Amino acid sequence: MRLVAIAIIASVAALIGWMALRPECAGGVIAETEAQCARIGGFDRAFCARAFARPQEAIARAGVVFATHAECSQRHPVCVEYPGVHGYTPQPAGFCLVRAENGALAQMTPVYGPRKQDNR
Repeated sequence: MRLVAIAIIASVAALIGWMALRPECAGGVIAETEAQCARIGGFDRAFCARAFARPQEAIARAGVVFATHAECSQRHPVCVEYPGVHGYTPQPAGFCLVRAENGALAQMTPVYGPRKQDNR
């Protein structure tokens, strides 16, 4: 019975460690702006223009939405209106860009800055 408990605890600890240490943008790079994207090796100006043409879509797909600005501001330093729905979302610090093998944009997801610390 002890071995089962130890195995469960070790598994949970390993999962938490993996989640804490995994890269924020696995398989891609983080860029804040189209201009910064164009300066990254392997990313050309045309690719970056297509990627940053509609950043609001990436923000909407992420689905991080709070009902009020105050609720969002409690956790994040800067909040903006959520696109398309009444609510608020954290302002992305940048976007994770993953390029497909054919050169197209495979994935664009917002990357958020540090959260506010809970000062209780």
